[in-house]
Amino acid sequence: MKGAEVIVTMLPAGKHVREVYEKDVLPNVAKGALLIDCSTIDVDSARHVGALAEKAGLEMVDAPVSGGVGGATAGTLTFMVGGGDAAFAKAKPILEKMGKNIVHAGASGNGQAAKICNNMILGVSMNRRQRRLHAGQAARAGCAEAVRRGLDLVGSVLVAHQLLPGAGARCRPRRPTATTRRASPRR
Repeated sequence: MKGAEVIVTMLPAGKHVREVYEKDVLPNVAKGALLIDCSTIDVDSARHVGALAEKAGLEMVDAPVSGGVGGATAGTLTFMVGGGDAAFAKAKPILEKMGKNIVHAGASGNGQAAKICNNMILGVSMNRRQRRLHAGQAARAGCAEAVRRGLDLVGSVLVAHQLLPGAGARCRPRRPTATTRRASPRR
């Protein structure tokens, strides 16, 4: 790390990012190095590590990604970037090598906030689609069940990241009402 000009990390959770930056990266990185954390973590951890980097005289951005393995393979990831203007300007050409959409969301931690919003919109969209499937295709229970399981997973991820407490229960489909029963195909 001592000679590195850029360090890019992607770790599972905020506690890992804090530990790696506090114990390994910040004490050993060369002055002037750019730090890019692509983890999807809580906003507080991103801001905490960003403040430590700033205190050490280093530029850092939080740049969580969206697009999955397919986007990574194709080089079409979306990066939602939090950090100062100068740090973003330095990080952008590096991120452009991995992604297609690089969005500056503002100050440190705002990349994480944008990713949270992105995930919540995705969850709401999946929930609406699932409800439509449930109402319009009740006879095809296998399809609706698969979507429900997907929504439970999204809710669990949001809960695990402390973004939406109790989301798993709210993402489950409602029981059919008189309206949805009438819309359901008859056998």
